[in-house]
Amino acid sequence: MRNKCDHHTAQELAAQSELALRVYTSNLLGEESDLVLHGGGNTSVKGTMKNVFGAEETVLFVKGSGWDLRTIKAVGFPAVKLEYLRKLGELEMLGDSEMMRQLRLALFDPEAPTPSVEAILHALIPYKYVEHSHADAVVTISNTPDGERLLKKIYGDEVLILPYIMPGFVLAKQVAEATRRLDWSTIKAIVLMHHGIFTFNDDGLVSYGNMIELVTKAEDYLRDNTAESAITSSEYRVNKEDAQQISSLRQAAGNLFGGPLLVSFDGSGRAAAFASLPHCGELVTRGPLTPDHTIHTKPFGAVLTDFPLAGLREFKQAYLDYYKKYAGSDHTSLDSAPRYAVWVNRGLVYLAGNAKRLHIVRDITQHTVRAIQLGETLGGWQTLPRKDLFEVEYWELEQAKLKSTTAKAEFDGKIALITGAASGIGRACVGEFVAKGAAVIALDI
Repeated sequence: MRNKCDHHTAQELAAQSELALRVYTSNLLGEESDLVLHGGGNTSVKGTMKNVFGAEETVLFVKGSGWDLRTIKAVGFPAVKLEYLRKLGELEMLGDSEMMRQLRLALFDPEAPTPSVEAILHALIPYKYVEHSHADAVVTISNTPDGERLLKKIYGDEVLILPYIMPGFVLAKQVAEATRRLDWSTIKAIVLMHHGIFTFNDDGLVSYGNMIELVTKAEDYLRDNTAESAITSSEYRVNKEDAQQISSLRQAAGNLFGGPLLVSFDGSGRAAAFASLPHCGELVTRGPLTPDHTIHTKPFGAVLTDFPLAGLREFKQAYLDYYKKYAGSDHTSLDSAPRYAVWVNRGLVYLAGNAKRLHIVRDITQHTVRAIQLGETLGGWQTLPRKDLFEVEYWELEQAKLKSTTAKAEFDGKIALITGAASGIGRACVGEFVAKGAAVIALDI
């Protein structure tokens, strides 16, 4: 992975403010899909602001919940009172809902975005700049039976490696306890198994650079110890019968979803290679690249064979069994439609309620199947137990994040065919239907 920082630009921004530099390096991280995908990860910088009395207060500028690092601006970093956050970290217990209420109470501006659920952890790390990513290479290695040993081999003593625990308050407490007697100057980062990596430094460019350097080490290890060149093949092109099967699948999956769905087939070389593996169906049931992906893709995929509707029914039953096993009295089941599937000997299938979400599902699935194949060469793809995945999928904070970004448009999940679309009324219709959520096929002669 390449360090993309332009030092001249960085120096100019740093001269403006620490937050300006924070925005710049956050955008650089967000541009790397192998680090974060669609709102994943978070960053922060500690600084000061003057209150209404003219006194300076120390604050944490931390990524707002749901913001995307690729496009985030200064407004996406709410200022949170630092000492308030640190005192929250000293509490023995703090429930999720109460934590979010307290985070909003700690805002310097009550109208600012809601801080990231990791805000308390960012506050406890004793450095000005903090970066957190779900780096594919790091998480891929951690998702293997010998992952912790391999990561220690790669990083030695410069990285603290901790077992997985739910994000939020309990994670902040875990890190606080693990570092109570630690000399922070001896480490560059913290790796959270099955989750991601944190880097930090008082210099924003060093903090960003540490992320790139450490992820590159993991990428180099994968390159030297796996055969990535073997995970591509020739593309698969759908035929008329396949297209009819996809149409039937869309209708049946929409019934499970509770509304119209968009379905996309991926017969690219990488997708076709995965679908040709003898045990591809079993692989997609083992779990996601990182737990927070479950809110987009569910905890496992569907397996489709020559009779896709049978695979859809099997997925529905498997999901209902999963829900019944782990749900409590306070849970309400989500829909039982898959978000992705492996179509054996053909490729991958993506399903979502609108074009934006379909794009998210596609990206996450493509990264996941690549990671699965690399993980298999390191001893086997081994993600978290399903109980842990359920806790994330049905975590009230993740569901709230999802709902805040998924307002339903009038034509979500529907497909519009528009003729005369190159100009005039036809072109205007294309724009109108797209704005209202439709997937549009535009034709003109």
